Parts: sequence; C-alpha cells; structure tokens
Amino acid sequence: MQRVKILLHTFWGHVRNRGGFSLMDIIVATAIIAMITSISISYNHSSEEQLRIFKSQSLIAGAINRAKSFAAERYIGKDVPVGSFACAFGVHFDTAKGSVLIFEDIKPATTIYTCLNADGSYTPSLAASGSFYNGASELIEEVPLDDAITLSLPNGGADVLFVPPDLSATSTGAFPVTARVTSASGRFGDTTIIAGGQLITK
Repeated sequence: MQRVKILLHTFWGHVRNRGGFSLMDIIVATAIIAMITSISISYNHSSEEQLRIFKSQSLIAGAINRAKSFAAERYIGKDVPVGSFACAFGVHFDTAKGSVLIFEDIKPATTIYTCLNADGSYTPSLAASGSFYNGASELIEEVPLDDAITLSLPNGGADVLFVPPDLSATSTGAFPVTARVTSASGRFGDTTIIAGGQLITK
C-alpha cells in the first residue's frame, strides 16, 4: 500500500508540472486503479469466506449447547415410569446435507425402565446403522449450515450424546470429536467436543 501512495504522489506531481494528462498518464492511473480494485476484491472475498466459517461454527456451537440444555432441563431422574422417555439428548452431524440435528435418545417403553444401568452408567440405544440417532422419531430440530460450506468429521463420531445429570458426553467415535467447516477455497474452522462435553473452537 505504501508503494501505491508513492506512485500516486509521483503521478499527480508530474501532472501538475505539465498542466495536463498524456496517454501515459491515463495508462498509469488506470493500472493503479486496477491494482487497488484487485486488492479490495481479494480482501472482501477472503473476509466473506471467514464470516461464513464463523457463522457455521456459531450454529454448530449453538446446536450443541441446546442439546446440553435439553438434557439438563428434561432430566426426570434415574427411574422413569411406564412409556417411552428421552434419557439423553445429543447432536448428529449430517455431512451429506451439511446440517446438525438435535435429537433425543428415546428408550423403549417397558413396565418400569431405568435410564441408568445398575452400575450408574448409561447405554445409548443404537440404530442398525450404529448411530445413536434413530431417525425422524427422535429429531427435535435440524440446523442447516451455510450452503457454501462443507461439513466434515476428521476424527469420525457422527453422534455426540449428553447424558444427565452431569451432562457427560459419549460418542459413536473416539473423543475428541471435531466438526470441521470448510469454504470453497479450503479455509476451515474446527469446533471440537472433548469427553467432558466442553467445546473448543478454532
């Protein structure tokens, strides 16, 4: 940018001394304007991509926090009465659709059912696909990401479940689970969930 200022200063000084514009003056001025425009367009495009990444990361973090809130708010204790009840809540990363699904892990209806095992642990209900998310019957909300962003899971773990009352996290993959959003130019941002359920965004 300092070079551009020097060129402009030299150019206008030359014009003042001669009292008019020559063809070379116009060519130089056009080249300077083109260079400034190119820098501006490049900067704006880069900023727009970064904003898309930040927005998508914010949506992912928001979905995760809502799932944790559901788990805390709707916890009904260790022993639940007759009927189907949600014992835990989580997020499912749909990389094909580029969206995050907030879901409830519903345990089957029995005469008396406990959300926790005898040892105090929790066993999520697995679908035939090996996912905690069993489909539309468990869906609470779908959060679509920006169309220009690609969602991927570098470490695997399409499902992360938060188990009340301490909101400990469990996953279909190994922790940490990272949701990566990537722009068309290859810029990316990571939202990582660690075993304690905490989020790290970078």
